[in-house]
Amino acid sequence: MHAELSAPESAGGAVRLFVAVELPEDIRNILHSRTPNVPGLRRANLENLHLTLRFLGEVPQKDRARVREALFQVRAACFFLRIQGLGLFARGGQSVLWAGLEPSEPLRKLKERVDLALARGSGIAPEKSAFSPHITLGRMKTVLPTEWRGEIKARAGEFLAAFSVGSFTLFSSLLRPGGALHAPERRYALTIPC
Repeated sequence: MHAELSAPESAGGAVRLFVAVELPEDIRNILHSRTPNVPGLRRANLENLHLTLRFLGEVPQKDRARVREALFQVRAACFFLRIQGLGLFARGGQSVLWAGLEPSEPLRKLKERVDLALARGSGIAPEKSAFSPHITLGRMKTVLPTEWRGEIKARAGEFLAAFSVGSFTLFSSLLRPGGALHAPERRYALTIPC
């Protein structure tokens, strides 16, 4: 099963790509409905909620097909993930609100296999930073006010849900003033079903 998109190219003939696990609609609805209404938080669009495995950034148009083909080499079995908790990254005066995941060896292996396939098939080196799986729920252009930190900690127990992962997706992303528009380039079924 696959879907393709003719995403607009950015300046220089490149397209912004990332590899992610799509979330089932019911999980997206749960996450979106339970995201706190923090003043100044720009919530992620419901349809954009996903679990990033690998952000590729701007990929030259000439390499787009090689990335698509490389990901066909990934072999992995279907597995289950459990969302657990709510957290916050604060970097450079900005904040990212996220839902966390229980540690998952199958997820870690899938990430490694995606990185290996991209390195072998398209020459994109594996990431050097540690994989920190999370689902971004919203962003703020400032540091989260102190009075909201306790609220987020108190609401962490509301973010419990489980779902099966039977595929991953190559997305293209177009940055717009109202938020990024993500569209599937191609979906890749995992080789051993649940």
